[in-house]
Amino acid sequence: MRRNRVHVAQEIPIGQPLRSCLTRIAVRCSIECCGISAMSPTPVLVGLWADSVGVEKAELALLQSHAVLSLAAATPEPLSSEFLHYREHNDNERVKLKAFFTSLATVLEACIEQMLL
Repeated sequence: MRRNRVHVAQEIPIGQPLRSCLTRIAVRCSIECCGISAMSPTPVLVGLWADSVGVEKAELALLQSHAVLSLAAATPEPLSSEFLHYREHNDNERVKLKAFFTSLATVLEACIEQMLL
């Protein structure tokens, strides 16, 4: 007899200051409604957020973004996030998650570099 395996999703940790950054760049809709599709990690939006919190918090948010990317790369189990209104049901969702956080990390790096000039 074959039993179905239950896949428990691993929660993606989204702490401060990354959480405030994501909230600030959610301009298309609310995170509660549309998840990562609500957010627009543009240089202008991320830059406004970074300027308001300072370079130290922007650097911490960058580290947190890299941690999400590392988790997504290393974890074969499904991922979920109550804050992001996110739960994986297929591989395409993981690709979108990685693309979003890669884009956010790239923009954060550029903003931090600009702040340090």
